[in-house]
Amino acid sequence: MTRHIPWLGARWRLVVTAAAALGAGVFVIAVAFLGLDGVSHPVGMGIGVLATVAVNRIYVVVARRGGVLEGIDIAEIAIVGLALALPPSEALVAFGVGSLAVELTVDRALVKKVFNVAVRTMSGGVVVGVVAVFASGSGDQQAAHYVAAAAGGLAYSLLNAIWLAAVVSAVESVPFLSVLRNGSGTRLAVAVASILTGLTAGRLAQHAPLALAGMASLLGLLALVVQVARRAQRERDRLRSVLEATSRIQSASDPDEQESALVTAARELLLWRDVEVRCSPPRGSELGSPLYVREGVDRWLIARPLVDSDPWSRDDVAIVESLAANASAALERAHLQRELGRLALIDPLTGLANRRHLDDALSALLTTESAQPFALLVLDLVDFKSVNDAHGHAAGDDVLRITAERLHACVRGGDLVARLGGDEFVALLPGVTSRKTVRAIIDTIHARVAQPLTIGDEEVNVSVSVGYALAPVDGTTVLELLRAADRGMYDDKAQQHSGREHGVMLPEPRGDSLTRLHHVEA
Repeated sequence: MTRHIPWLGARWRLVVTAAAALGAGVFVIAVAFLGLDGVSHPVGMGIGVLATVAVNRIYVVVARRGGVLEGIDIAEIAIVGLALALPPSEALVAFGVGSLAVELTVDRALVKKVFNVAVRTMSGGVVVGVVAVFASGSGDQQAAHYVAAAAGGLAYSLLNAIWLAAVVSAVESVPFLSVLRNGSGTRLAVAVASILTGLTAGRLAQHAPLALAGMASLLGLLALVVQVARRAQRERDRLRSVLEATSRIQSASDPDEQESALVTAARELLLWRDVEVRCSPPRGSELGSPLYVREGVDRWLIARPLVDSDPWSRDDVAIVESLAANASAALERAHLQRELGRLALIDPLTGLANRRHLDDALSALLTTESAQPFALLVLDLVDFKSVNDAHGHAAGDDVLRITAERLHACVRGGDLVARLGGDEFVALLPGVTSRKTVRAIIDTIHARVAQPLTIGDEEVNVSVSVGYALAPVDGTTVLELLRAADRGMYDDKAQQHSGREHGVMLPEPRGDSLTRLHHVEA
């Protein structure tokens, strides 16, 4: 059984070290006996090595156990057949050499190769040991010989399952017995079929060697079918995993959450790899793919190998590229949605908040749950019509843009300045309760806006009238606050008009601001 195992802490190292020591010890003992007894079946041993290589490359099932992949092979065929056809030491050495040859041809971490060869050799030693002890192999004990080989094959499967469970338990920190039970039915079914095939191969090797060619052909066909099926399964699993990961990424609305979901998905798909999103491309042994550029900054999905991780495969490259492409599409869509949402709240001429944004802010400040005091300023450019008449509407737009910049510079970072339309502006100052503070801000606005403007080659002078109201002192509804602020604005405008007679009746507020914001009261 082939295993892809990440290198973990001391507990995992203890399991692997124990397996390596036991496997090496069993193999050394077998070689020692072989040296004492000599090789009586060199051709048989050669065929045994080739048979071991062939059957150990056929993985009928590959199951994921958390961070560990268990590949269930049919190695019982080789060891059971060899135990019946060859002396114990020759059978075990041939099986051990064949297992080593298999691992040398596979791209995986060295520690995993050592573990696989050790467990196979150790378990194979149990098979030949059972046959040697409980059956002499004489003509009148053939039945006992086959029963012992079958029992040894079952012991081989059980030992493989135990060592796998020990590794998974150490890696995933889960109970040993629950891991051992998981998938036991599948392992038993494969083991029984493999043992029966091994018994048949052993019988044929003794009584009809040429028939082994037919069995080899069947095993070759099985290997081809399994290889095609495994390739199709890998493609399906990868596609399903990428689609599930993409769904999780797309379900997140915030780009940071999307990148976090991307990293989580990549770590799940790329066993025993460290994954991150960063601003620099891959380096050295890292694998990476570019992501959607966020706010002008390059982003990369980067995966790097950890200690004892497998070499990169084409599947790994495809996974990284697929995840990056799908995540980039999701990130781009989220960016566009966020940008559209932002533009829906922005005045296109000045870049200030628009009426809808102001409505939302006022509603939030006036709700019962989160009501807080604030100052509301209503601003209007004085005689703005004359600017348009004298300099043209393009110049008027420039004046509005510059005025907006100056108004925004006069308030705090958390305050809101909005343009309602035309030359009307509103400023919302959360937490401001002092009239003295408000008047100081208004004085700053007057002075800043009154600074001469240069439009083209001409100098333009504008001024602004400002009125304000404090919530909840001057009102608890939008209409009350706007009515109070409008009165103050017209008082300010009247004071700026020259030639006005003392005591003149002020016009009633025209209600423009009230009309534009009336739906907040709904």
